[in-house]
Amino acid sequence: MSEKEHGNTMLKKKSINVLLFFSLLTVLIMPGCDRAMGPGLEATPLPTSHEVEICTERDCGPTLSVRLAGDVPDAYSFAYETTGGARREVRCQDGVGEYPTNHFDSMSHLLCRTYGIQFVNLSPEEMTVTVRWEDGEFSQTLKPVYRVSHPNGPSCPPTCRSGSITLTIPTPADGS
Repeated sequence: MSEKEHGNTMLKKKSINVLLFFSLLTVLIMPGCDRAMGPGLEATPLPTSHEVEICTERDCGPTLSVRLAGDVPDAYSFAYETTGGARREVRCQDGVGEYPTNHFDSMSHLLCRTYGIQFVNLSPEEMTVTVRWEDGEFSQTLKPVYRVSHPNGPSCPPTCRSGSITLTIPTPADGS
């Protein structure tokens, strides 16, 4: 065996011996660590995986989708009024919105979608909606049901409310 190989072998043996020494020292000393803290002091136990909840940071706001069904016109205006007096209106053409200048000044607003209307940051308990088009108009009071979710974990904020409700526009033969 060369002198270099002999030196490498000896270094490996010393490394193993040092590792074994500290491992043995840890095993012998650790059981008494809680007593070494002094009178009246207790070690805080580490939480188990069942006690630790890691929260992500997804955000959400309340939403409501109003799906239009029945004899839906290509172009219409959609207005709502809540029992509290909040009111908003938007004009839609094939799922594309024509929004008033100040429509997005507020955190809550309406968006035209191909399926109908989406309320963003708004989840009214009761509202009267009116759909107007060239040849007619239809109004109905809606009471949406919301689903509550916690996207970041069961006990992590925020609590999100989302709902979906269908508004069926009658055909002219139904007596609009």
